[in-house]
Amino acid sequence: MRLQVRPLPLTDESSVAMKNRVSHVARLWAAWLPVAGVSAFIALYLYAASMYPGGTQAHHELHGYSHLSNYWCDLLHRVSYSGEINRGRSFAVLATIILPLSLIPLWLQVSVLFRDGSGLRRLVRVTGPASMVLSTLVFTSVHDFAINVASILGFVAVMTTMLSLSGRKRRAVLNGVALLSMILGVTNYLMWQTGKFLWVMPLVQKAAFASFFVWIVATAMAIRRVLTTYTVLDANHLPK
Repeated sequence: MRLQVRPLPLTDESSVAMKNRVSHVARLWAAWLPVAGVSAFIALYLYAASMYPGGTQAHHELHGYSHLSNYWCDLLHRVSYSGEINRGRSFAVLATIILPLSLIPLWLQVSVLFRDGSGLRRLVRVTGPASMVLSTLVFTSVHDFAINVASILGFVAVMTTMLSLSGRKRRAVLNGVALLSMILGVTNYLMWQTGKFLWVMPLVQKAAFASFFVWIVATAMAIRRVLTTYTVLDANHLPK
């Protein structure tokens, strides 16, 4: 006679605890994705730059990629300003896709840093991810449209986050870095739109990237710290 061993059914309490554990671990891992995305972007950017044949918008005869004179978008061109095939383009495109997609979890979770009762959580969870998705299109024929709309949505998401953060110290640090990033980003955008001071725009663009990366990492680490303060059974009490 063969004995059949059947697993004991989970009680409601154990089932809820297991679901909370899975959800909590997933959210903790997701907090690290933005950091991984930034790291991957920097590595791919440097490699794509090393393969760029040469030339800038003002000086086609220059050799190689200049971090002070070339724009990020120069790496996305199929043919460089020197007239040669840009063999680093595929890596630049990959970086352009990886970075914004890796930041979507940040925008979905940043509301755990908000003050209690903040009614702006849904706004951030919509504008942030939407901006990131549009940012993946900057290497396509809708480059200008993608940048314009993504910039507006991203501005709304960052400003909403700045206005909603809880904790005096956290607000001072994150908002200080965010403000610097916003100033540099808006300056870079206005240079692009007006066509003025283009000679310094590549430097402003890199500075905007760097400050934004610092804000991303700092925000992701703040999210991780908040998530780790909750026990598994408390995970369902995190801000929704």
